[in-house]
Amino acid sequence: MLSIKDYFKIQLRRPTLEGPELAKEEKRVALLAKMDALDSRLESLEILNSNGKIEDFRVLAEAFLFDALNLGHHLEKSSDLPKRDKWWEDFSWASPELQEIFKKNTKAFEYLNSKKLEEEEYDSWETAISDLGTDLRNQIQTISRKELNTAISEYQRRWKVQGTAFFSFVLIFFLGVFIYYTKYPSFRDTNLQVFFLSQKGGSPTEELSTKEIIKSQNKGEWIEYTLSVPQGIKELSGARIDFGDFIKSKYQIKSLQVLDKDGKVLGGKEFVIPEGGFLPEREDYGALNDIKLVGKLEPGKFIQIETIGMDPYLTAFFPTVKNPSSVKVILRFIESHKKFKD
Repeated sequence: MLSIKDYFKIQLRRPTLEGPELAKEEKRVALLAKMDALDSRLESLEILNSNGKIEDFRVLAEAFLFDALNLGHHLEKSSDLPKRDKWWEDFSWASPELQEIFKKNTKAFEYLNSKKLEEEEYDSWETAISDLGTDLRNQIQTISRKELNTAISEYQRRWKVQGTAFFSFVLIFFLGVFIYYTKYPSFRDTNLQVFFLSQKGGSPTEELSTKEIIKSQNKGEWIEYTLSVPQGIKELSGARIDFGDFIKSKYQIKSLQVLDKDGKVLGGKEFVIPEGGFLPEREDYGALNDIKLVGKLEPGKFIQIETIGMDPYLTAFFPTVKNPSSVKVILRFIESHKKFKD
């Protein structure tokens, strides 16, 4: 028998058997083939019974039971079982182990004594035959591993265990990678969109907004995004900053500057944590959605937010400026499970 250590020894070449070992291997292979044939017949019996083919079921059931005893006879005597009258009542030729199995499942054979059965009795007969098949397969497998064990059967079990272990390792590896990238996705390109507000309480509209692509290649770096203010906006009192649709990303915002056509700073807002911490209900902030504050809320530091939904945005207000031409948003971004390098 193989030890646990033996199961993981690499053996590429199939063993060659001679003499008694070859005879044992041939007997083992023949017994397992006969057991597979019995299993196939058992499946056919289940189909026949479920379809009400009771006459065909009876014929096949008798053949199954004879083959079950014949399998045991080949195991013990290496020859076919003589088909005498009432062949299903004589187990004297069998080993004590096989006799115990046949006597335990004697109900499967007793139905052969009845010429006619009620419909519900066929269900009981099928169950009894199935139980016999299960017990017989377990016994054959035990004998195959012990009395009929050969170098080839060990070789086959070793490859089966090693193949299962390798497949399990590969499966766990790729499953782990999948779970990791599902839980910690890598940042991908998304859109930074700014909605321009002429007054507090104004409703943001697509017509009064501008987009800029946030490129994933710039992760962790402070980037300046310049967005044009749509024509027709004469005054600007606030902006809603949308951070795209990438969940589990982290942003740190430095400022939003409002510029005139010559690039001169007219006003805007710095996103600095004030004394007492960041309070969303402050007058210079409006609606927040699908974001949460992260990091240490230390006064003087720039705020950090993490996106937690598909529509994350932050609204900020500042003193009204006239004739804006563009805005410059300075921020950096990274995956939510990582930290910015100061």
